[in-house]
Amino acid sequence: MINHVVVNSVSERNQRIAMYLVERFEIKQGYQLAYYLKVPICNDNYSAICLWVQQQSLLTTKRYKTIGELASGFLKLLPQSVFG
Repeated sequence: MINHVVVNSVSERNQRIAMYLVERFEIKQGYQLAYYLKVPICNDNYSAICLWVQQQSLLTTKRYKTIGELASGFLKLLPQSVFG
């Protein structure tokens, strides 16, 4: 279940990127990802990914220059148990 308050504060572009990550890595519903993405832990997985993507896009010095780099960086933050 997506936290609509959070999603409304995230740009449409970043929401689409977040949903791409959800689909690409087959992220399941739950609450464990917020901890690994360092966003407030009250957020479900989908909202946490939206917030994380938004945070990355707002950085003055961009850590990731392409969606591929963003996806790789995202994957490195997650434990293998997320994909089990």
